[in-house]
Amino acid sequence: MDHKELRRLREDIKFDMGSFAACLGIPKSTLQRYEDASAAVPPHIERAALELAHINATFMSRYQPGGHFDQELNKKYPHGIPSIF
Repeated sequence: MDHKELRRLREDIKFDMGSFAACLGIPKSTLQRYEDASAAVPPHIERAALELAHINATFMSRYQPGGHFDQELNKKYPHGIPSIF
């Protein structure tokens, strides 16, 4: 993974640099060096970034309107979730 791919991945999942760096377990300054090509992206950071993107995609597919989570709720409660109030 090169610096452009890493930045594009971060932007696609809508993380700011600080949040993305924290999730990767690295300082923000290190992420900046990877993204501006001052340092090469190490394989373990590439794997972690790809895994984070996968987790994000899975979450988004389940919890967006019409996603997997909505489908499960509609099966369980076809007339809507009953109110307890």
